Amino acid sequence: MQKKHLAALLLPLMASLSHAGEFHAPDTLVWQDRTYQLAYQNALPDGQRFYEYTTNGESVDAWTTLLTLRYGKNIQQDPTAWVVATKHALDRATPRPHYQLSVDGPSGYARILYEPTAKAPTYESDAHRSYHVGACDGLVIYQVAVKYEPAADASPKGRFERLDWIAGENAKLADALKKQAWAPRCD
Repeated sequence: MQKKHLAALLLPLMASLSHAGEFHAPDTLVWQDRTYQLAYQNALPDGQRFYEYTTNGESVDAWTTLLTLRYGKNIQQDPTAWVVATKHALDRATPRPHYQLSVDGPSGYARILYEPTAKAPTYESDAHRSYHVGACDGLVIYQVAVKYEPAADASPKGRFERLDWIAGENAKLADALKKQAWAPRCD
C-alpha cells in the first residue's frame, strides 16, 4: 500500500493490558457485497500485525480497493488517544494528506485523502475505524483504501474538482465503515 510508512505511526502509544485474548484475523472480509480474500499478512517484532485483503484477483501491489486490518498488541485502549496520535502522525507526513478525525462512541475514525505524487500517481482515499476491545489485548484498526485516477484536467480548478469529488466518495466510504457490523474476534 502506498502509505505503509504511516501504518506504524497510526498505532499509538503502547500500554500494558492484562489477561486478555488476542485478535484473530479472518480469512475473508465482506465489503459492499464483495468478498475480499486475505492476500498478505505480516507480524512485526513489536507485536503489530497487518492483514491485507483484495478481491477480483488483485494483488496487494496492484489494487483498486484494499482492506487492511491492523492489530497492535498492548496498544492503548482509548479512541481519543488514538485520534490524537493519528493527528500527530498525519501532521508529520510529507506530503501532508487531507484528513478529518472524530470519535463516536467506542471507536475513533479517520478519513484521509492522499493526492498524487511522482511515486504514487493516483489519489488514495482511506477510511479507518479503531476498535478498542479489552478482550483483544490491544487495538484493532479496520481500514478501507480506494485508488482514483488523477483528474483529466490538470489545471488547479480541475484538480480541485477531482479532489472535491473524491472527498465526497470518501465521506460515503467512512459512513459505510461506521455502519458495518463487523467486529474483531478475540479469544
